[in-house]
Amino acid sequence: MLGGVVDLDRLVGVLTAQTVEKAEGRNLGQVHVTTEVLRSLAPLRIDAGLTDTVVRALLETRVAPGAWPEKQSGRKGIRPESSVAHTARAVIALDTYRECGGVVEGEEIDAALDAATAWLAEQHDRYYLVREN
Repeated sequence: MLGGVVDLDRLVGVLTAQTVEKAEGRNLGQVHVTTEVLRSLAPLRIDAGLTDTVVRALLETRVAPGAWPEKQSGRKGIRPESSVAHTARAVIALDTYRECGGVVEGEEIDAALDAATAWLAEQHDRYYLVREN
């Protein structure tokens, strides 16, 4: 191993400081950031408190029962709209969490994944549209 053993507890602390503590009561951030944190953290530390926090935050950012937005509503002039790409990211992250043994919000995750799969199947425009803000 190059560089020695990784101290996961220290890295979880750093990641917590950069996400949860930095948010100071606001949402953890954009869906693409939250999903990447969950996809990275779940296989390494499914038992970390941060993992549970990120799962809950991701579930709270839905704009419809099966859809996640590209942008968050906390910024002036931003109206969150359902996004195929960001919903797919959320599905992958939540499924990764579940497959790693995550059980927090289990029933809600199952319902969210079912709704997201149905919502994604209904979408006809497969192109990722970039919106001007």
